[in-house]
Amino acid sequence: MAQVILDGSRIQTPSDFFDQFFDRAMDLLPDYGGRNLDALDEDLGELREPLRLVWTDSENSRTHLGDWFDRCLETLAGQGPVGATPLNTKGGGPRPPPFALLSDVATR
Repeated sequence: MAQVILDGSRIQTPSDFFDQFFDRAMDLLPDYGGRNLDALDEDLGELREPLRLVWTDSENSRTHLGDWFDRCLETLAGQGPVGATPLNTKGGGPRPPPFALLSDVATR
């Protein structure tokens, strides 16, 4: 299973997130250039191999990103529960394993 680790201490804007995410996941899914959550959702539907996404220092990101942080986690979770959860986009529900999101931020 591939693993992508995001450094939340360096994510203060949505642009920071997209730059870091696609830089680190470049061989795992397509990057069609859309820098919004709808485009991210579509890209995640085309994962090429199992992926574990770890977002370290995510509390820092939450502080800077505000509400966008929570919407991003919801997108990553395919509208499913946020946390260490199997995720899925197509058909709206949790993404099927083996996609997993791990964050050090408790859900609100």
